[in-house]
Amino acid sequence: AKTYPDSTVLAYHFSERGAPPKDATKNANNATAAGTVSEGSLIAAGMRLLGGNPIEIPASASLEWKAGQEWAWSAWVKSAAAPGANTILFSRVDGGNGLRVGFNETVPFVELLTNGSSQKTPAGDPV
Repeated sequence: AKTYPDSTVLAYHFSERGAPPKDATKNANNATAAGTVSEGSLIAAGMRLLGGNPIEIPASASLEWKAGQEWAWSAWVKSAAAPGANTILFSRVDGGNGLRVGFNETVPFVELLTNGSSQKTPAGDPV
């Protein structure tokens, strides 16, 4: 059985075929739509992100962000080709505040939105 610490609020393995991704934690933060399966990923099947079929997750109490709260986000990403300019991998925006993780061509970035103002990490090394 898969087990996660209580602090883990969402974990997708993307092993569902033709069904929305299911959360492997106790929180049941299941996605609302199926993505495109990619066979032969590092561990079992994966998810192909084509830009037109985002994985949307309904709001829940376990996904609420509180001021000053610590958190971590991780993903295993293998790109078949260089991403385009400002390709968004993860986005969470609530009003004028939010967070985006993505690539500008082959350079990863994190963008913070605070009261509608944007601040991006400086350009780093390409991946």
